[in-house]
Amino acid sequence: MLKVKKIDWKKLNVKLRDKYRLVIMNHETLEEKVSIKLSRLNVFVIFITLSLFLIFLTTILIAYTPLREYIPGYASVGLKQDVYNLKQRADSLSRDANQKEVYLSNLMKILNDEVIDSESNYQNIGTEEQVKTEKVNVNPAALSPSAQDSIFRKEVEGQIKYFGTNISTKASSAGDQLFSDSKKSLKNIFFFTPVSGYISNVFNPTINHYGIDIVTNTNEPVRSVLDGYVIMAEWTIKTGNVIAIQHPNNLISVYKHNASLLKRQGARVEAGETIAIVGNSGKLSSGPHLHFELWHNGIPVDAREFISFKRKTANP
Repeated sequence: MLKVKKIDWKKLNVKLRDKYRLVIMNHETLEEKVSIKLSRLNVFVIFITLSLFLIFLTTILIAYTPLREYIPGYASVGLKQDVYNLKQRADSLSRDANQKEVYLSNLMKILNDEVIDSESNYQNIGTEEQVKTEKVNVNPAALSPSAQDSIFRKEVEGQIKYFGTNISTKASSAGDQLFSDSKKSLKNIFFFTPVSGYISNVFNPTINHYGIDIVTNTNEPVRSVLDGYVIMAEWTIKTGNVIAIQHPNNLISVYKHNASLLKRQGARVEAGETIAIVGNSGKLSSGPHLHFELWHNGIPVDAREFISFKRKTANP
């Protein structure tokens, strides 16, 4: 059996309190520069004190300074909030980009005299992940006509049998009356003439001709009728080089069959500023001319009612 030696606390106390002399002297002359009296107890106390001070200082630096963000796995609450806000903004920008893409796609179809196939284009568009994961549940019962709808259909069918083809004329005149107030407001606006020439084809929505054809010389400048922003400047197969401008008062002007475009999408233009050159581009063009359309609140209007063209028209 090994015997455990007992600690002699008196001798240990004496050793800890024994005085030692720490001397710093010049190596060449052996001249004493600094002399410090120390004991083992003093050295131990100084070491413990310095260690505690360094631990306290490190804790303060990590807890109350930005240095904590450089420690792996330690992130501040403000940083997490910034990341969340940036993600929300990214999702919002993604939705806005998708909505603008659908808007421009529908605008292209309208300018090409095409029919928009589905009403889903007008629904709220989410992020790409939502589009991929979410599905629309359609209730077949909701698609069946209601009792009020059936009664309305019978009334309309009875009016068609009674009035014959005059019912469409009555509906057209009612529609003209609805937009008469908006047309009156346009008469107070001064429009620049887009080009000088004679009108070869007039406004006729019954045959899907929503503008007027102005025959003029090749390479004539096409001018903006009002101040606005270019919302479309592209080439299409049917209408060639097309430029569309968004104006105040929910007005949109469209210029088709140009030889070249002088403005890009997003550019700001002023009234009377040159935006394109007259040409003969597109399958629907049979000669140098400008096809000009004017839309107000999403409805095509006859530009001759608001713009004074310098030359006489070819057709009344």
